[in-house]
Amino acid sequence: MSKRISPKQKKFLKAFEATLGNVSKACDELKINRATYYYWIRTNDVFKQTVEEIENKNIDFAETMLLKNIRDGKESSIFFYLKCKGKDRGYIEKQEIGVTNKQGEDVPVGSVTYVFGNSDFVDQFAKKVEGETKADESTN
Repeated sequence: MSKRISPKQKKFLKAFEATLGNVSKACDELKINRATYYYWIRTNDVFKQTVEEIENKNIDFAETMLLKNIRDGKESSIFFYLKCKGKDRGYIEKQEIGVTNKQGEDVPVGSVTYVFGNSDFVDQFAKKVEGETKADESTN
C-alpha cells in the first residue's frame, strides 16, 4: 500500500472535490477511466482516506443546506429531516396492508395465501383453498 499521493492523484482529488464527489466527472476531467480510480482506492490508503474526507465534507455541506432549507420553512426539507431523525418520535412512513374476503371482512394475515398468475388459475386455486371443488360449484 502506498502512503504518498502522486501528482495525478492530487489533480484527481481537486477535480473530485470541485465536482462534489462525482467520480465520473473527475475521471473525465483527468481523462482516466473509473477502473484507475478504484485501483487507487484499493492500493493507496492516503488517497482513499482523502476521498473519504471529501465525501464527508460533501455530506456536511448537504446537511448545512438541508438545515438552511428547514430554517427557511421549506416543508419537503422538514418532512425529510423528521423522517430521518425523528423516527423514534413517530415520524416514519409505514404501510398497513390488510386483506379482505369477497364479503369485505378482514382476513387475518396469517391465513392469507398469495398467488400470482392469470385470474382463472387464481380463482381455481382460491376455490381449492376454501375447500370448494368444481363439483360443489356445479351443484349450486
